Amino acid sequence: MLYYYRIFGFLTASEVLLPEAEPAEETGNPDVEIRFGRLEHDITAHPKTKSPGEAWHYCFPEDGVMWFRADDMDFQVSDGNRIMIDVSRAGERLEHLHVFVLGTAFGVIHMQRGNVPVHGAAVEGRAGAVIITGYSGSGKSAVLGSLALDGVRFLADDVSVVTTKSGHPEVLSGYPQRKIACEDAAALGYDIEGLERINEDNRDKYVIRRAEEWRREAMPLAAIIELVPAEREDGEPVSPELREIRGHAALQFVMRNLYRRQFYSETGILPEIMKKILVFTSNIRTYQLVRPREGISVRDTAEMIKAGCEEL
Repeated sequence: MLYYYRIFGFLTASEVLLPEAEPAEETGNPDVEIRFGRLEHDITAHPKTKSPGEAWHYCFPEDGVMWFRADDMDFQVSDGNRIMIDVSRAGERLEHLHVFVLGTAFGVIHMQRGNVPVHGAAVEGRAGAVIITGYSGSGKSAVLGSLALDGVRFLADDVSVVTTKSGHPEVLSGYPQRKIACEDAAALGYDIEGLERINEDNRDKYVIRRAEEWRREAMPLAAIIELVPAEREDGEPVSPELREIRGHAALQFVMRNLYRRQFYSETGILPEIMKKILVFTSNIRTYQLVRPREGISVRDTAEMIKAGCEEL
């Protein structure tokens, strides 16, 4: 059975049920297909395979093709339009497939199509989309949760995809689901009744699917904000500060916040992506919000962003 969805603007035909995604009314010629099959190779035996973790292996065996193994399941992503899942290894983990399909697999689909996935949430601002980025655990989803309470709509939760096909940077709309850590939901006073609870990255989180919070249409990219929890060398807390980043530092800023940035040099598309990032960083504003690791609430962080970022 095939399920049809609209994901990052692509009509997607999938043999995997994707409860996060928006069902598509149309069927027919899909932009992306997600299928079960059999991959005739052992990822771990290929000479190009990298194994950064015991349960994580990936390989770019040829142009336009990527293999990866996650949670003991094998995937192949090819030509910007096809995701194949090895049915012989999927076993009883079918309920976890969507995490890897919508994460790593779709991230590679975008790389193969020449788009730029950024590790961060995208929200609707006055002057365009604003991406809130930072390393895992820096508070991206918590800030998104606070902004959502104020009626700010989001385009994407964990991965924001930037395209430059129109000549200007634009953020594609992903799907109408976001997640928030349980402790952040409690701090913000969320009504948690009826919310699904999951464990992801060793953190308990709530899953929130509210279509009214989500913007379906793509939007021009106006700004990127990086959350940077920090401490002074003497151990004292830093003073919160939202500061604009310019010039070469802005390019480095975007590069370090790319989604799965280790893939770019191995795909051979790094020079092409660098050109696109140079183009769009010259057309947007980039900020760092440096804040103490402790002693500032999620709500205060979100208010600082709203007060200091003209685009939001």
